[in-house]
Amino acid sequence: TVMPKITTTTSTRIAPDGTVTTDTETSVEGAGPVAAAEPTRTLLPKDVKPLRYDVALTPDLEKFTFTGIETIDVEVATATSRVILHANDIRINSAKWAATADGAMTPTTSIEYDEKNETVTLVFSAPLPVGAAVLSIDFVGFLNDKMAGFYRSQYTNAAGEKKHAAVTQFEATDARRAFPCWDEPAVKARFDVTLTVPKELVALGNMPVVSDKSNGDGTRTVRFDTTPIMSTYLVAFVVGEFEKVSGATKDGVDVSVWTPIGEKAEGEFPLQCAIKTLEYFTDFFAQPYPLPKMDMIAIADFAAGAMENWGLVTYRSTYLLYNPERTSLQSKTLIAYVVCHELAHQWFGNLVTMEWWTHLWLNEGFATWVGWLAVDHMFPEWRIWDRFVGEELERALDLDSLRSSHPIEVECKNSADVNEIFDAISYSKGASLIRMLADIIGIESFQKGLQAYIQSHKFGNAESTHLWAALSKASGRDVSGLMSVWTKQTGYPVVSLTLDAATGAVSGSQQRFLATGADKADKSLWPVPLGMSGPSVSAETAASIVDTASFSTGVVLGPKDHLKANSFMNGVYRVIYDEALVARLGPATAGMDCRDRYALVSDAFACAAAGYGDTASALSLLLSFTGETAENVTLLMSHKVGDLQSLLFAEPEGTQKSLSRYALALFGPMAARVGLDPSPNDSHSDAMLRSMLIGRAGKLGDEAVVAECKTRFAKFIGGDDKAVHPDIRGAVYGVVLKHGGKAEFDALVAHYDRLEAQDEKVAVLRSLGASLLPEVHQAVLDFAMSDKVRSQDVVSVIAPLAANPAAKQFVWDWFKANYKTIHARFYAGSFLLGRLISNVCGGFATDEAAAEVTKFFDDCGLERDAVKRAIEQSVESVKANARWLQSCRESVTAFLERGEKEKLWE
Repeated sequence: TVMPKITTTTSTRIAPDGTVTTDTETSVEGAGPVAAAEPTRTLLPKDVKPLRYDVALTPDLEKFTFTGIETIDVEVATATSRVILHANDIRINSAKWAATADGAMTPTTSIEYDEKNETVTLVFSAPLPVGAAVLSIDFVGFLNDKMAGFYRSQYTNAAGEKKHAAVTQFEATDARRAFPCWDEPAVKARFDVTLTVPKELVALGNMPVVSDKSNGDGTRTVRFDTTPIMSTYLVAFVVGEFEKVSGATKDGVDVSVWTPIGEKAEGEFPLQCAIKTLEYFTDFFAQPYPLPKMDMIAIADFAAGAMENWGLVTYRSTYLLYNPERTSLQSKTLIAYVVCHELAHQWFGNLVTMEWWTHLWLNEGFATWVGWLAVDHMFPEWRIWDRFVGEELERALDLDSLRSSHPIEVECKNSADVNEIFDAISYSKGASLIRMLADIIGIESFQKGLQAYIQSHKFGNAESTHLWAALSKASGRDVSGLMSVWTKQTGYPVVSLTLDAATGAVSGSQQRFLATGADKADKSLWPVPLGMSGPSVSAETAASIVDTASFSTGVVLGPKDHLKANSFMNGVYRVIYDEALVARLGPATAGMDCRDRYALVSDAFACAAAGYGDTASALSLLLSFTGETAENVTLLMSHKVGDLQSLLFAEPEGTQKSLSRYALALFGPMAARVGLDPSPNDSHSDAMLRSMLIGRAGKLGDEAVVAECKTRFAKFIGGDDKAVHPDIRGAVYGVVLKHGGKAEFDALVAHYDRLEAQDEKVAVLRSLGASLLPEVHQAVLDFAMSDKVRSQDVVSVIAPLAANPAAKQFVWDWFKANYKTIHARFYAGSFLLGRLISNVCGGFATDEAAAEVTKFFDDCGLERDAVKRAIEQSVESVKANARWLQSCRESVTAFLERGEKEKLWE
């Protein structure tokens, strides 16, 4: 078999200001687009390289500024009088250089700022000679409120006073907001950090404290030990009021969880997770954790879920703190996973770092997969890999079905490009491909290859090819030949299987799966592991990999045999079975693993939506799953029915009500089975599903559920905390608001105001989008943009409201009218605006709506580089929805009418 040929060409240019630009073009023979053939990687010149930074910062938590003095030991490779560094929102008071730290200093003749490229040029009267040199820079900066760089985070202390902490978030390109530096992942150095802070505050850094001296003026100066060689985006420091709970690994690594004052008990669960995870990864990677300590800290204002800074991992509070009296089981599993994910980065990302953001997936895809692996190790009863297909693989398949998706390895030109690829492709598709590869070569070979990769590249930088080489050597397989197409080519295939009735032979074909429907002009192909199972499938045939447009599976079925492809959904692709194969699969579903049942439902609905299948048939399929108990399959059923309800939001009321009755027939009995209260007989799946099922049945109008939710809500708001179990509070809030009015909204907001714990507040926020009333919709939007809601949580309010069919148009009109304000608040420094755009704009289902969205952003006159991909994907999603609606409107209506007439559900 001949694999598609992949060709990459690179050229380099040096601009007059010394900036280096590389042009990269990649192509796959006989396939569709692989990577953009445009200038990429605007890098700093390589004539000066940092070896060690000594950074001293003094933050002012009242004026929201900081002063800094840094000394940088550098190696001058080419004599130059112009030293270019990254700097953003920093003003340099003075800069000098000398041949040695105690040598005569030569000041700059000028300092030139380039705000667009976020650089500063230090111009000297004479060139720095080749060899060692020392730069000294005196500067000032701002503790911004953008959750990027060195920023301020507001909290309320135990005395009820509003206070601020100073914290950092440098990934991807915001270390330059804290100190002038070479802010590129491949430019590694050592760091000595010193902080001068109010004497009563805690100061934390990547490394342990080596000195802590009082200054006699109400401040103290804290100096941290020298870091290993590392990238700038992993540097971190935090100043504020915190307390800790601590422990140690069996290797003597000190582990602490830092919490707000009075909440250290909530750090116990993540502390034990962290200790076990560090020990597990030490064994799994055959490489000890390389630092003497690991601090994990809860931050009130934090844009991402968490950040893997080496030795000082920062978390959004809700992703770290656990209180068994109020934290839901869903949140507990999320906390465990996020801890495992961030600690996986201490090896994948920190010890071995991607050479450039093109290889971000080496960080995020691996940390995602290994994070799930560690959770499974600690909590096997959670059946975490069942959830993986619903959370990671499904998310990847959804986004990657768009033409506006991107390859896993995507060239990034600047910080705006980098921030856009922190998405489901880098994380979820990356992790799904790693899972697929581990299944193909075997986990033992995979682990052996990982260990070799880490040993070869620790404290350095790497690319995908380095990993493929290590895995190839460990497994004896051509991993690069197998995986390069998957990482360099956008999208994934749909495999169609056909049964020859006369011979029993099964043949197949593959083509690119597109949400907007098949494109015969797209000749993209992938090496697809068929992963077949069934009575007629041999082990050798099951493991076959095909890479041609048409193929024979090598399987010949007996008269009653069935065939299931993509077993356990290990492969990153979808499957279509012809009618004969579907008929044989039906009786076998009850004995299937839940991941295989999941695949049948997922593929049926995705293929129907894209025009490869029929939506009415997919709805009919769900009627055979009325007794489903698996968490992942049941959640998927709910999501797919919800997607269809959203699609039909503008259809006649009769159609919408018929679909609601169909949905209630599915989920009502499931909700009745699990009830509102936990039971000693609950399975883990029952406990995880209870909230969704109660919420789904209640919003669909199940009279018993609605009545019980209203009764319990009244008691709960009245002060009976035990009236509503933590696992279902969000669901109860949503049901009550759906069937209530402004009074219920006001009661929820008043309850929110009384709450102190952020996880409880978030449960309220996520429920506010359920109302049917325009009056409440406006109140929700006003509340979302008020100072009562942290910027990081605004999406949690607006996204559910935008998904509400009754509010969809209302939210879009509000978004357009308020976009300047929204843009000013969210554009700089984070990915939150892109998520808002996707949620607000992507749910419509007409070509006219797609045109309206396009025109709005074209005409708005505001910067869009950092959100251009989100806009493109939203428009494409609307077009895909329009196609789906046009193709399914008549068949779905007929299916619902026939079903009610024949009482197929009641």
